[in-house]
Amino acid sequence: GDSGRCLPLVNSDLSSTLEAGGVTLCASMDTKGVQLFVDLVAHEGHRHHVPGCQFKVTGAELTVEKGRLQTATCQVVFEVPAEACNQAGMLFGGIVSSITDIITSCVIHAGELKAKKRWNLSFSTFLGVEYVRGAAIGDTVVMQVGVDKISKTLCFSYADFYRLDDDEQPDAKTGLFPVSPSDVLYRTRHQKHLSKMKITKTSFATESSQKILEQLSKFYGVGLHSKL
Repeated sequence: GDSGRCLPLVNSDLSSTLEAGGVTLCASMDTKGVQLFVDLVAHEGHRHHVPGCQFKVTGAELTVEKGRLQTATCQVVFEVPAEACNQAGMLFGGIVSSITDIITSCVIHAGELKAKKRWNLSFSTFLGVEYVRGAAIGDTVVMQVGVDKISKTLCFSYADFYRLDDDEQPDAKTGLFPVSPSDVLYRTRHQKHLSKMKITKTSFATESSQKILEQLSKFYGVGLHSKL
């Protein structure tokens, strides 16, 4: 039936790479919504903070009750590009922080938009990274991303990074890759203040970002293209 059908993923480059290796990622509606945010914020608005990185969202699940986001989880897969590495060929520590900031924010805002049909600005109040081991140029990395707790003004999220082996496959039903705490590369925690300030159309001025805003508007059924 349609409930088990794979939807097309937005980021075609990494999707093609994974599918060429025998991996096919399925997109739920929550996954597609988070991917749209990632395309807008990471691949457009803040791409200079994560140079060369192309992110693929899989297995997103955003739980909403009584108009409020309760929990949010997903995985995000990317290949480590040379532009994001230091002279030793390892993923630069500052970029790990930037990836955490951007990706967790995308998950939070996708959940807020699903729950409340609005997108307000948020501000980081804490971001911590534990560097356990490094990722090298060409490594495929999967992030396990989630929201621990959310209140009216604060959101607590995390993103743990793992290296994927070439033969690792995602679960056929959930689209999630198996990860083990013993294989973690970086552990991160991110706390954000959720403000009442709304994002407007002028926040994303490029033609390509405006197209993604239109897609978000249609996807969530709200007028994001004029006022977020």
